[in-house]
Amino acid sequence: MTLTNNPPPSMVYWLGIDKVSVSLNANNKQTHDYVCRPKFQNTFPEVLSFILRTKQKIDTEITKATTPEVDVSKVREIDADVCIKFRIREYKPCFW
Repeated sequence: MTLTNNPPPSMVYWLGIDKVSVSLNANNKQTHDYVCRPKFQNTFPEVLSFILRTKQKIDTEITKATTPEVDVSKVREIDADVCIKFRIREYKPCFW
């Protein structure tokens, strides 16, 4: 199931979801826009907002793929600021 439009944590919890893993593959807006190429504006602060709101109700973790464009330690700093779990994922480039 994919949730869009930054649903409130209460809705996520109501849907029966008890754990959320958020892929945070950048440490600032400029890097996020370059790496993730979002279709909408202002997505980086919205992702951070979702993490902060969700961690209050649901087991939440931040994950980071080992992409060469982003320093893992800088993303880890964000994790330390919000005090939630952090997990590094292996980056697997597309085959096409």
